[in-house]
Amino acid sequence: MRLAAYITPNGLGLGHATRMLRVGRELKQRGWRVRYSSYEDGLRYLRAQKCDVVAAPAFQLQHVGRAISSERMIPRITNVEVLRFFQRIGFEIREMRQFKPNVVLSDTRATSLIAAKLLGIPRIAVLTHSTIFIPRSRRMLRAGTVGDGAICTVLRQVWQLANAIVVPDLPPPYTIAEDNLPNLPRRQTVKYVGGLVDVQRPLPCEREPLIFVPISGPIEQKKGLARRILEELRPLVERFRIVFCAGVPGASSTPRRISGVEYYAWLGDQERLALFYRSAVVVCRGGHGTLLHALLNGAPVVGIPAPGQTEQYNNLRKIERLGAGRLVPESRLEDLRDAVEEVASNDAYAKRAAELASVQDDMPGVAGVVEEVERLAL
Repeated sequence: MRLAAYITPNGLGLGHATRMLRVGRELKQRGWRVRYSSYEDGLRYLRAQKCDVVAAPAFQLQHVGRAISSERMIPRITNVEVLRFFQRIGFEIREMRQFKPNVVLSDTRATSLIAAKLLGIPRIAVLTHSTIFIPRSRRMLRAGTVGDGAICTVLRQVWQLANAIVVPDLPPPYTIAEDNLPNLPRRQTVKYVGGLVDVQRPLPCEREPLIFVPISGPIEQKKGLARRILEELRPLVERFRIVFCAGVPGASSTPRRISGVEYYAWLGDQERLALFYRSAVVVCRGGHGTLLHALLNGAPVVGIPAPGQTEQYNNLRKIERLGAGRLVPESRLEDLRDAVEEVASNDAYAKRAAELASVQDDMPGVAGVVEEVERLAL
């Protein structure tokens, strides 16, 4: 009987599902059976890709406006979410018993790691953030600090259940997610494999006057942002070709023109790769996957982290320290145009992005993850 891998990407945004799909495709080429488990955005994406995927119970943080409500999250975690957490573990146990995988590959999914441990199945944790960061109001700061400490302690114990930990990022000191990976478990060897993204080589000697705007992340966080970005960038259409992608899996890829901007609801992998490769600047949220797609194809970035998404802020602060892009808070979106023009006109940003791309060329990427999967299956 063929070997089987059960792959469980986090379903918030598309980054986790996108990189796990590349791993799954490589395993299938090597003769493995592959099944995915995801929810929300990840589930929709994998279904659009015609994958064998089961719909896992969704995990939702409560939002107020565009930000996470920590005040409402605490009671949810201590009541309803505790029950749902165990229900999710039960769901994964049932699916694993039915599919009988040789290895479980968990991309930031605690429930599937716990289920695999209980069933004695070899398991790998794929991580670009090892904890949860929740911004607190002053009123909830003390309670939030205690709650966050408890959550972080639990998560560290969960990641220790993995037989191996893989970080799909560049190695230190170039790790984009560096600030999101505090106190990784020490019981296992942590393997940095580089980005799990498509890259094109050689890099172009000169970049086109092109601004690519792929807005990733959960759908509720995109509402209203597209219009505001388009308003800020509209004065640049005389000097730049501007391409906007809303990132709606399975939607039409027929372009529309809005005030001189090319607008796509969805773009296929090859179309996105061509735009990352040619762009003078990529304007994005700050999700790890999108940032690596841009930087490892030599394109500098201007990031607009979602309010309350400390993970995205940390990614972008590291990119600023590396000199490969700029961070523009959503509350200061009027600064976006100046930041884009600065990054596009200063060759130092593109040079630093190209240097990061050269580090990727020495990394195993998808093959590094597959090697770990095959090692545990033997």
